[in-house]
Amino acid sequence: MRTKKIKVDFDYSAYLGSNYRETTQEPKYISTYVTNHSSWLDVPILISNFKPAFASKATYRKFPIFGIIVEALGCIFISRGASLEERDNIVN
Repeated sequence: MRTKKIKVDFDYSAYLGSNYRETTQEPKYISTYVTNHSSWLDVPILISNFKPAFASKATYRKFPIFGIIVEALGCIFISRGASLEERDNIVN
């Protein structure tokens, strides 16, 4: 597996105004990583390279040993099939 950091620059002028780049400071840390993993080994590799947090299926919390690990990583747990209200409460 390879990992590569790519900085993607989006044009937010439609939302923030034409001079948003002049008034916005560059963040100290990247706020979001988007990945698509293909095996269970991808997660430890991502952790060692990027120090991310994860969103995990709520059912993983109940797995022996694995549940302890995902809790320690500070994952947020998402229940598949949850109502919109339940999903909104996850991040609030």
